[in-house]
Amino acid sequence: MAEGVIVARSARVGEGRVLAIGNTHEEGMIATDNLNPQKAAVLLALALTKTRDPQKLQRFFDEY
Repeated sequence: MAEGVIVARSARVGEGRVLAIGNTHEEGMIATDNLNPQKAAVLLALALTKTRDPQKLQRFFDEY
């Protein structure tokens, strides 16, 4: 992340949410909420066509 790599954190469990709060979340990391890794990867790829700003990318995951 320090070198500009976008990191999205997701979970492979059957249910549950990955939120942008708590001790496992780092500044600049994208929390994928309830999306599984495959869906999160697709949304991240689409969002990266519009911006590389982590805050704006997080808004995509908060909305969709």
